[in-house]
Amino acid sequence: MADPTIARTHAIRVWLFTGGLAAAAAALHLGVVRNLSNAHTTGLAGWALLVAAVVVAEVCVVHLTIGRDAHSFAFAEIPFVLGLFLVSAEQLVIARVVGGALALAWHRRQTALKLAFNIAQWWFGAVAGVVVWHVAAGAVGSGAVRGWGAALLAAIVIEVTSVLAITVAIALRGGAARPHAFLTGLATSAANACFALVALDVVRTDWHGAWAIAVLAVFLALAQRAHVALLRRHDAVERLQGFTRRLGSSDLQLDVVVGEVLTGTRDLLEVAAVRLELAELDGEQVRAWICDADGVRPTTPSATAMLPTEAAPRRRGSPVDALTVVLHGVDGPMGALGVAGHLGDVGGLRQSDLHLLEALAGHAAIALHNGRLTDRLRQQVQENAHQALHDALTTLPNRLLFDRRATEVLAAGRPSAVLLLDLDRFKEVNDTLGHAAGDAVLRDVGARL
Repeated sequence: MADPTIARTHAIRVWLFTGGLAAAAAALHLGVVRNLSNAHTTGLAGWALLVAAVVVAEVCVVHLTIGRDAHSFAFAEIPFVLGLFLVSAEQLVIARVVGGALALAWHRRQTALKLAFNIAQWWFGAVAGVVVWHVAAGAVGSGAVRGWGAALLAAIVIEVTSVLAITVAIALRGGAARPHAFLTGLATSAANACFALVALDVVRTDWHGAWAIAVLAVFLALAQRAHVALLRRHDAVERLQGFTRRLGSSDLQLDVVVGEVLTGTRDLLEVAAVRLELAELDGEQVRAWICDADGVRPTTPSATAMLPTEAAPRRRGSPVDALTVVLHGVDGPMGALGVAGHLGDVGGLRQSDLHLLEALAGHAAIALHNGRLTDRLRQQVQENAHQALHDALTTLPNRLLFDRRATEVLAAGRPSAVLLLDLDRFKEVNDTLGHAAGDAVLRDVGARL
């Protein structure tokens, strides 16, 4: 388990940052947003419809997991841009905050800290976006090109404030964000804002053209998901390459390879624990190791070490708690590699994690097989060296080793002596009780010496 003191310190930092963000949003809301013109004020029914649109936009979300943190790309810019032209500034901000909070609490069921942080950064982003739109659009009509450009700028400002807030929160938790998430967020926000502007113009011109907007919306959603899936694959390939380089540069000793496989798998898949079951070359024994927050250590083999569990997701996108794959060697199954307890912010282990684990298992099986062979060869070399320098019966140093030691002592010029020992009546033991008894006597004397 992670150090609770460190985790508590990180949580306190994020809470303080969340409080500061909420205070800044409240100050802008009360001091600026309330004083903006309310030319587009609508009734309770229209406002409730906007809240529902925000909830739907937040439910239809795509997650990009980076390390233990998940960056979510939703369609919230669409109802926000529409709200700029249809409701008042204060109604829009409140609808954004209320709709987002309902989606998080009901659909994603986030923890109190994550819920508070997301609401605070959405509130601040909505206030900033509304202020920027009113300043940039000025007194121009809602259908003017300047108004459209101002709406696009407001959507980009919201995304920038969100990314900055998330980056700070990740840094306070000890993590690090990646730049491609920021670029993907900007592209997504711009596309959503442009779609909302086109949809608004089409419906105002002739609402019968709404079917074309619906088709475009489906294509936009599919394109966004495909782009995020491509980013996931690219990130997985980069992590897999790092894993293979790590294995290739490690020592061929089995214990070292096992440590690299377990720690590398745990880091790549961001899981709480990794378990490795590995059969010996003779297949008679199975060794097991586990890796968690406390490090790598041996453990007791399971009765089903060579069998994969029913951990693969039955439905695409359905998360599970654990995954297990078989390690295949040159002569068949040689072990199993299992992971459990996903540490990410979103969901559990998915089909993409299973594919990555299978790829890791392929590289790990080769490294582990080479490690077993290297250990067996190293053991054989040590046994051969021992046999060459020791008596096979008594395991005492033989004449060759004596010559080496005597040469070293004489070369160093140190005082030395040679002691000769003889076993009295040993011949009588051999003649009376047999050579087997004589060998037993020599082994016992060797052990005592």
